[in-house]
Amino acid sequence: MVLKNKKGQSSLEYMLIIGGALLVAIIVITVVLSLGNANKDSAESTNQDYQYLIDSTIIPPIITNVDCNIDSNITIYLNTSTSKNISGYKIIVDDFLPYPSGLDVIYETSGVVSQNANSLGINTVGQIYNISIVAIKNNSSSRPSMPSMSCKAHN
Repeated sequence: MVLKNKKGQSSLEYMLIIGGALLVAIIVITVVLSLGNANKDSAESTNQDYQYLIDSTIIPPIITNVDCNIDSNITIYLNTSTSKNISGYKIIVDDFLPYPSGLDVIYETSGVVSQNANSLGINTVGQIYNISIVAIKNNSSSRPSMPSMSCKAHN
């Protein structure tokens, strides 16, 4: 009789151990899955914040050369801004206010921006002018292209 009782007790202990292991496994799986969803939400939020930062950043163009002909146009050769949806450019001469003023912009064609010398205040032969340019997007501007490009006015 004693042996039958021991057999029943060991079966019961075995079942309790298996039940406890299953309970621990279920808790661990639940925790891991809930952390996975939290990380997914956090990753989606971070991705949206990063995309907003990329979309709103305005990278300035790089001036590669400038021709300051006071009898016609000032021609600026540049590597255009890599930012998307740039609406145009404004020219800065000797760190004065950008031209054109207000909401007007100058458009580039194949990496060239051209503007009348008089409208930029470039009118003295032999004088050196510092030219920089800003990119415009949604009525906001990039910082001026750096370093500014020097050009000597000529006819």
